Amino acid sequence: MRANSISGACCQVSPEHVIRRIVASGRITTVDRDCLLQAALNETPLSAELTDHTTRLFDRLQMGLLKVVD
Repeated sequence: MRANSISGACCQVSPEHVIRRIVASGRITTVDRDCLLQAALNETPLSAELTDHTTRLFDRLQMGLLKVVD
């Protein structure tokens, strides 16, 4: 499964920080995606606030307001 190969580098940055960086830059990288995936797959449930921010982030992605880069 892909989640097992996620880099440990993003463990050092909170999902909130990743989301703020994505929104501020208007770009999402593979590392950003992996960090958010790791947070979502973590055994600890996401807070309501983080879930809301994540939903809005994916809405922006679907609307074409974020550029996907590597």
